[in-house]
Amino acid sequence: MAEAADPTLQAVTKAGLCTPEQIQDGLDIQQKMRDMGISPKPLAEILLDKGHLTKEQYREIAAKPLSDRGTLEKDTIPGYELQKKIGQGGMGAVFQARQISMDRIVALKVLPPKLAKDSGFRERFLREARAVAKLNHENIIQGIDVGVAAGLYYFVMEFVDGQTISKQLTDGKWLPEKDALGIGMQIAKALEHAHRHKLVHRDVKPENIMVTRDGVAKLCDLGLAKQEQGDVGLTQAGLAVGTPNYISPEQARGEADTDIRSDIYSLGASLYHLLTGKVPFDGTVPSVVMTKHITEDLVPPIKVKTDLSPEANAIVVKAMQKRREDRYEEPGQMALDLENALSGRPLVHAKVASAKKTLSPAVPIAPAGGPPGESGHKPRLAAVHRDSVPRKGNPAVPIAVASIAALAILGGAIALTRGKKPAPEPDGGKTASTPSGSKTGESTTGEKPPDVPIVDLDAEREKKIDAEFKALTGFIEVNRNDPVRYRDIEERIEEFLAAHRKTDWENRGIAERQKFRDGLDVSARALLQQIEKEIAPIRGEGRLFAAILAAESKWMPHLNGTPTAETYTALLDSLRKDIETRWAKDRGASTALRDAREFDKAIAALEGVKSYGSPVVVEQADRLREEIRKAAEDYAVQLAEIGRRRFDTEFWPGLEKLLYERKYKEALSHCGQFMQDPEMIEVRERISAMIDDVTSMNMILVEAARGADVAIKSKEKLPIKNFEVRISSRDGDRVGYSFLTGGSSELQLTRAEEVDIAVLCTVALNALPAEKKASERGAHHFRLGLLFYFTADERDRKRAAEEMDRASKESVERAKWYLERLGELALGETELAAKKIYDEALDAFNAKRYPEAKGKFQRLLSEFAATAWVKDRKDTIQKRLAECDGKVGGTDNAGLQSILKGQVVRTYPKGAVEIKYDFSREDQLQDWTVAGGTWRWDKDAQAMSGSATDEVTRGISWNVPMTGDLSVELDITPGVEKNIGMSVCNDGAGRSYMALLGGVLNPQLLGALGNPDFKQIALIKWAGGEQPPFVTLGAATDPKPVRGQTVRVRISRAGKNVSVYLGGKKVLEAQDEDYRKGTLGFFLLGSDAKFDEITIYGTPDDAWVKARLGGK
Repeated sequence: MAEAADPTLQAVTKAGLCTPEQIQDGLDIQQKMRDMGISPKPLAEILLDKGHLTKEQYREIAAKPLSDRGTLEKDTIPGYELQKKIGQGGMGAVFQARQISMDRIVALKVLPPKLAKDSGFRERFLREARAVAKLNHENIIQGIDVGVAAGLYYFVMEFVDGQTISKQLTDGKWLPEKDALGIGMQIAKALEHAHRHKLVHRDVKPENIMVTRDGVAKLCDLGLAKQEQGDVGLTQAGLAVGTPNYISPEQARGEADTDIRSDIYSLGASLYHLLTGKVPFDGTVPSVVMTKHITEDLVPPIKVKTDLSPEANAIVVKAMQKRREDRYEEPGQMALDLENALSGRPLVHAKVASAKKTLSPAVPIAPAGGPPGESGHKPRLAAVHRDSVPRKGNPAVPIAVASIAALAILGGAIALTRGKKPAPEPDGGKTASTPSGSKTGESTTGEKPPDVPIVDLDAEREKKIDAEFKALTGFIEVNRNDPVRYRDIEERIEEFLAAHRKTDWENRGIAERQKFRDGLDVSARALLQQIEKEIAPIRGEGRLFAAILAAESKWMPHLNGTPTAETYTALLDSLRKDIETRWAKDRGASTALRDAREFDKAIAALEGVKSYGSPVVVEQADRLREEIRKAAEDYAVQLAEIGRRRFDTEFWPGLEKLLYERKYKEALSHCGQFMQDPEMIEVRERISAMIDDVTSMNMILVEAARGADVAIKSKEKLPIKNFEVRISSRDGDRVGYSFLTGGSSELQLTRAEEVDIAVLCTVALNALPAEKKASERGAHHFRLGLLFYFTADERDRKRAAEEMDRASKESVERAKWYLERLGELALGETELAAKKIYDEALDAFNAKRYPEAKGKFQRLLSEFAATAWVKDRKDTIQKRLAECDGKVGGTDNAGLQSILKGQVVRTYPKGAVEIKYDFSREDQLQDWTVAGGTWRWDKDAQAMSGSATDEVTRGISWNVPMTGDLSVELDITPGVEKNIGMSVCNDGAGRSYMALLGGVLNPQLLGALGNPDFKQIALIKWAGGEQPPFVTLGAATDPKPVRGQTVRVRISRAGKNVSVYLGGKKVLEAQDEDYRKGTLGFFLLGSDAKFDEITIYGTPDDAWVKARLGGK
């Protein structure tokens, strides 16, 4: 079939909303979808997704309102292809459509635009969608989607290939009793499901019941549905809600507190119509009909159609009681009675008035008063639910009929023998068993037997068991679609089996259990479909662990044994795989940014982990985040040291030179350059303070010039160049003056002596008003202090100290810093010596000459501890000294890193180190030796993956032998929940401490070990060739390892304590100090697992390290 032209292409082109290139881009995407066998989206929808159209433009193009004939264009609703109109009701038209994404036929209901303008109609329309969304039952129309498109409200539901049963009831027709009761039972189950979700339908009637070609009855049109409690959105006191012919009395009265018993009444009224071809109450106008529901007594259906069974009559009468309290309490009770009526079992809840007739599917029902042309019964529906009505060949009905016939014959025989003379006994009057051919009821003694009933105890017992069995099967049938009741069903079956062991009833019970369990897979598939639908948007948003939780909350444990459970497990596994893949990507990006020292970006790269990660992954991300923060702190310390060093060796000397020369603008430029240098980030505050100081010094010349102007006017005598003079003129920074003894000269402010500049600045200060002078005094003395501080003449330092002291007393805080500096300068050679040794120690440390650096740092702390230089840097000196002490085996951090592929994170005093394996690179496996099984690098998971058969008892070990205290911590993701072990202090002769997860499930190995109980997690001390070969130091049942679920595990040996931690919680601990050195490793036995984020803390063997470093 040729593909229909895209109606939005012309609209987009004509509107000129997109460029030709953008339109061609959309057409190319459509073609790619066709090439992949996918029906392409409308062009406008593609352009909207690409951002070429706004939502408003898209709505304008896509809008195609209902035409006068009530039809829609094929593509009016995005995502659906309308095919034909299949129905029209008061609340809108219903179309058959194809859901493009799922390629399936659906029913699409559209609310007409005129009704959509009314909020009440919109509310009812959306209420139906919300009500259906809450329900998932085979006898209720399934909702799929709801939305607004092109200005139209639409609701998408499953397409039912069938018809409403109301179409079978025209012209007074009725349904065969069996068909009617089967449909009623299915709808009762649907109402029971709605009842469990606190919903009341409020409009149950034949028009709202559809039957598929396969005989499945489905309840539809929940537009009037409401919550049983607290929902008054469509109910007001005094307002009747429902359809008059089937409305309950309380609905007819307009009561607001209707509950599920109203639906039971309406179902009873519908059954009345199905069984008799007539509605329970009739009238010319709706108000008359509703009044009759309230006031008139019901004519039992058996009086309208006399060949109905008493059971069917009793069920309808029970359901249609005027008082709610007299009806069935819940739909499940009605469903059970309907099932019993269909199966020939006694009713449980409704009372049968007489036993004139029971329903027998084997006997045709001959209706009385049927319409002309009918012989025997009306045409039946195509089918009813095949699980709801006894099939042909069902033994229950023939057995019942045969039993009744046998009893009738037996009763007749007994009646015929009463009063007859018995035949003589062959043994002369002694009691004997009845001879062959004697009639039932006769005595061989020739005497009339007494009228005492003979009770067959075996038959009574069988009858009782048969009743139990029927009650059991009825319970199963009513609840087989309710996952909440699965446990109850299993328990009821087990109780029946336990009560009838080694009998034929046990076999029948086992057969029923198997039948029930086979049926569970149907429920499992339906439930899985619901789960997949519900988690799809969650997964689409990237909330992967939330999707797992949502799936697990919906899944029923009783379905775990079904074939569909494997598909469910695969779904969870795929979600976990997605988490692993995304975490590996985010972790890789974060670590790369960390290594590039972009720490803020590295932390930001982990922000999304909480949205998709499991608690274990979130914990890993938190640990990585802390590692990044620690690395940032360490780098900040390093950067601070670099900054301080450059401040002292580059910034300050250059600034001093410019300030000595009074090149203040150049000094500000010098400060700006260092301010922008990233290595100076830790000393930027100090540089910023110097910028303020240079700005203040620049004001000195302005103040001096102002003082010269004041002096010109006042003609006061001033001491300039050790002479008394009067200032006579000023031209820019040139100041002219005349000697009192005659003659004149000039001075240039930028080159004048500091003491002369100070004189002029003082004149300027004294000329200020008293209040202004008081406020400027501190800044004036601070500027003069700076002027005398930055001179090449050390004799001016005393004047600088005096001015700074005055400024400090005037509350200039910055002056105190200069006073401290002046104090340091007073120390002279000692401070310079401390600075020189400090610089030499840093040079040695950065060159990795740690012994040399260590000696110099120790000298600073002993000989120069009193110097200001060392006091300011004491924390840095102690940190560097600790790092020198932490050299490994006579070597250093870098030395150990040169022989390992794992990351040496840090070193500690006395040779201890922390080493990490994140398996971001394959070469990290080079630090490990495989002794048994298969061990490889999992690139996708960024982990070490291991597996082994039952015969393999060895695994993989770390190449580095350790001594003393030791801790190994890692993430383990079991592939099989058994036989996962990790050992420490393995001396190579079989002696070690071991943590065992999942127990040992190998019978041969357990037998060889004497069948110990290792439970789910055990701490074991292996003794090698000694006897006994092992000692269980501790064992615990919980927590159990779970397949596919990552757990953080740690085993440590510290002093006398050996401990095992799971998820950060200590689960086992024992005291033992026999083993203090050896290797560490992991093993698997008939299992597989992934190992990641391994962190090892301990002291490598000194001889081993030296040997690999060439004896250094």
